[in-house]
Amino acid sequence: MNKNILFSVILPFYDTLETIDETMESVVNQENFDLDTLQVILVNDGDNADLSEFVGKYKKKIKHFEFYKKENGNWGSIINFVRNKKIAHGKYITILDSDDKLTKNALSEFTKISETNCDILTANFYWWKAKKERKIPIPVYWLFFKKYHLLNKIDKKIHLLHTPFHQPLCKFYKKENFYLIPNCEEHVSYQDIFVYNENLKIAKSFCHIKKCLGYYRTDRPHSSSNIDWNINKLFVWKNVLEYLDKNNCTCIAIFYFLIKNFIKRYEKCLLENKQWQKILIHKKFKCCYVWKIVNPIVKFASFFWFRKIKQIVKFI
Repeated sequence: MNKNILFSVILPFYDTLETIDETMESVVNQENFDLDTLQVILVNDGDNADLSEFVGKYKKKIKHFEFYKKENGNWGSIINFVRNKKIAHGKYITILDSDDKLTKNALSEFTKISETNCDILTANFYWWKAKKERKIPIPVYWLFFKKYHLLNKIDKKIHLLHTPFHQPLCKFYKKENFYLIPNCEEHVSYQDIFVYNENLKIAKSFCHIKKCLGYYRTDRPHSSSNIDWNINKLFVWKNVLEYLDKNNCTCIAIFYFLIKNFIKRYEKCLLENKQWQKILIHKKFKCCYVWKIVNPIVKFASFFWFRKIKQIVKFI
């Protein structure tokens, strides 16, 4: 164990051979950051790709580069693998999916706020359409001011961080807390939501950077977000939204139901399987047909509400 490691980066790999090199280049090309204080943990989740050349290349560039291969179990199983074997040794631990990337100043910016010793460090990031070379900044502060929140009675910490911001990108967890959370569910998707919220439950302090320090790729064809809807994905999302609601994230579950394409896909899947009566999104939601009725009204009201927030909060 090296006590000089500041950040441990978990790099999950499965079916991302075409993007992982770009991801790693964003790590090794960090400006004003000592790579000797960085640990990179590459975990191959049962992919048959030959990574020997890739591993050899980056072992020369990063002193603390480690490679592991395991049987396929999906994203959550990778986090369980690292935690159960206690592989990550950095003061802070983050997950960088192998189709995303960091900005050149990301680690130097996180180094600055690591001195606060907060339990969670976060930053804004870009929604990134790599093929179109288009990026859209995603600010975390869109629910910052309580008087503009539909659910006024909410803890300040939860109010700040429980936004549509569950992607693993640009989230750094204190090592002690990372090893305290329960194991993820394996062989299912969207366990990044679980990891974030379980860390948030036990966090006593957090620090957020109002800068975009990462690129979240939205146009990779085979990512969990872009795969076709089927009954399995439907039930996974049912469980995810119920989890969010039961863990004080009701506003996020509602947010998903305000997204037009989400509702359309959800409805189509329900109708095709003729099981919509059985799919309940907790007692507060019933099924998405309820939210379809109020959706235009809420979106209309949110337009003016969001404009007002943008006047108050300085977005990057």
